[in-house]
Amino acid sequence: MAVVFVFTGITVPLGISSMGLAGKKKYQWITLVPMSFVLVTTTAGAWELVTQTFIPWLRSADPASVTRGAIDILLTGLLFACLLILGIQTFKKLSSESVKREVLDT
Repeated sequence: MAVVFVFTGITVPLGISSMGLAGKKKYQWITLVPMSFVLVTTTAGAWELVTQTFIPWLRSADPASVTRGAIDILLTGLLFACLLILGIQTFKKLSSESVKREVLDT
């Protein structure tokens, strides 16, 4: 269930940010500020969840807890990798559009 919350915290802001980047440069901060806040808090929450909940499950004697911990760590890592890829692509798009607009404006 925790992975669902992490997934929601990652996908919603990135979807909103990709829509917001299509507008004018002076309005992009309206999307970037909340997106940055949500990305930082989601990343911190995912890290805390992995280190305080999932890793202790891996050290458990119960095989079901070990399996559950391993699956949750794998899925959280996969979602975090998607977050990094989408975040990098978003900021690349933002910087390339800024350069194009500055050249066209002059």
